[in-house]
Amino acid sequence: VGFFQPHLPWIAPQWAYDQYASVNVSAAVPVPGDLDDEPIKARAYADAPIWWGGAKQYDLVQAAGPGTAEAKTRGYLAAITHTDAMIGQVLAALANSVHANDTDVIIWSDHGFHLGEKFHWRKRTYWQPSVKVPLIIKSPNVPTGAVTTAVSLLDLAPTVLDLAGVSAEPQFEGVSLRVGRSPVQIFNENGKAMVTGPTKIIDYDLNVPGAADQARYNLDSDPNELINLVPIIGC
Repeated sequence: VGFFQPHLPWIAPQWAYDQYASVNVSAAVPVPGDLDDEPIKARAYADAPIWWGGAKQYDLVQAAGPGTAEAKTRGYLAAITHTDAMIGQVLAALANSVHANDTDVIIWSDHGFHLGEKFHWRKRTYWQPSVKVPLIIKSPNVPTGAVTTAVSLLDLAPTVLDLAGVSAEPQFEGVSLRVGRSPVQIFNENGKAMVTGPTKIIDYDLNVPGAADQARYNLDSDPNELINLVPIIGC
């Protein structure tokens, strides 16, 4: 089952917006100078317009006036709330069916979304708001419990087949999460990022040697990726 929201446009039923009518929704406020220690390619990602030759999305939201960022954030939350409710309907129907105790349920998203963090709205960055996604697996054959370490979505297809008792296809790059985890890798254009424990390393262009287009963060001590450690410790 696929759900469109919270993909743009954030059009949701009024009841979903009403959930936040009396809630003080705060918009992300980027730290001044946050991009100063980032490679040129990283700043280009943050500044990329939604259409060729257009204005930067962050600047458009700011120019729209006070309260716009909060309204956009409220729309994103309403879209998520609507999808949560639709997933709830599916799970309720499953719980009331003959398949309640023999069905595997996996919930995930393809990407995240910046809501002003790092002076960016939209996706397509290597930073956490864009690449971190929800992942929930509920199976009669898997013990319950929270996993806080990063895993790769490349492992989903092998996991699905493993839960179904089917061998993984030989061309799959991932492994079943029941038996292990693949290295967490993120690809975009000519670059690549890897997450190992709390450390994220980004190389914005694999074809260019040296550290000029690289970044490194400690996600435990710096979850908002405010400090690029490459200029401090080298690479």
